[in-house]
Amino acid sequence: MYKHKIVSLAMVMAALSSFAPAIQATPVQFGIANATFAGGAGYGVDDGPNPENGGKLLDVVFSTQFVQQTFQLDNINDFFTFKLGTVSFNELNTGSGSNQGINGNEQDNLGVTATFTFTNPLGTTANVYATGLAVLGPIADTPEAVDYMLTWSPVTVNFGVGGQFEITLDNLSFSNDSVLNEMVIVRLLAFPNQTVEPLIQAIPEPESLALFGLGLAGLALSRRKRSV
Repeated sequence: MYKHKIVSLAMVMAALSSFAPAIQATPVQFGIANATFAGGAGYGVDDGPNPENGGKLLDVVFSTQFVQQTFQLDNINDFFTFKLGTVSFNELNTGSGSNQGINGNEQDNLGVTATFTFTNPLGTTANVYATGLAVLGPIADTPEAVDYMLTWSPVTVNFGVGGQFEITLDNLSFSNDSVLNEMVIVRLLAFPNQTVEPLIQAIPEPESLALFGLGLAGLALSRRKRSV
């Protein structure tokens, strides 16, 4: 009797579970219409009779090569990567002057700003900003030493109600003159409002209804036997 009762209850629970509304997160659509990055006033190319020893500008060039992006992220921690542009470091470790590479006058106003224009999912076209920090090596160093690093802090963006994504840019390191790609990662951290599927979509199959009926009948029978 008890075994029959357990089986009947299991059948009832299985049938009832098919009526529960399903929670489904809708994929998030992203659109980036434009993106640029540029350095502060401390970047440039020195001129004059003695640019190596008397220079005041750090020779780093930021070239934006952005292509409009449209993509979707389906799950938490899904990400999308694209190229923002290139960074060209042109301060050599060799030269005829006493201050090879970066001199003391070339170490200020070296901030970098990246700007992203999002059309989705912010609900309207909006700009998001990321700021980079330049880290310099010794004024005179060996060819293997790091002369210039560009580091970025992640930017967290909220959208909708509870939605959140993160923008990160690659940190770059230069030990001599070279050109590196600046890549961007957009990662989904949280979905906005989760939608509940209509109850009509959760109607069980006829077989499930039959099981539900059998389960109720079995439950009633077990109760009748127990009361006798």
